[in-house]
Amino acid sequence: MKNISSKNYFVVFMVSIIVIILTLYVRSFYISYLESIKNSSVFSDKSVSQMNQKDIDYVLSETSQGILYISYTGDRKIYNMEKRLYREFEKRNVLDKVIYWNVIDDNNYIDKIKSVFPNIKTNINKAPLIIYIENGNAIDVINNDDNIISKTDVDNLLTKYEIE
Repeated sequence: MKNISSKNYFVVFMVSIIVIILTLYVRSFYISYLESIKNSSVFSDKSVSQMNQKDIDYVLSETSQGILYISYTGDRKIYNMEKRLYREFEKRNVLDKVIYWNVIDDNNYIDKIKSVFPNIKTNINKAPLIIYIENGNAIDVINNDDNIISKTDVDNLLTKYEIE
């Protein structure tokens, strides 16, 4: 039998340590990346109009036809849903009609929405939701109890009101 030198054991040990350190570093980077994605919105990163609660009266008075998308960040399911919705809006060429409102730091957004749109207040329960606005008035609303708005619901809304 051939005798294996201790130098070879040392090289294998060092390579193993380097591989473990690199693996931990890549894992840490990947987890940070996932957190940053989860805490952002596709709509805030793109060329979509944005607003906050203070701007709602002004935005409504200036909107002849629009889609108010109200949502929050910090949830991976919401982020994945937003990617699908964004692609649908982009495909239908209506991104210029979308107004995004991130309500993550806004605790009384439901009360504000219900006071601004009394005609649909029974249909509003929580974000995410989409409100179709025409001449400053809410015409229709899409929301779902499981926090997911389907691409089909959006497509039906855009077709129903001939939003182009």
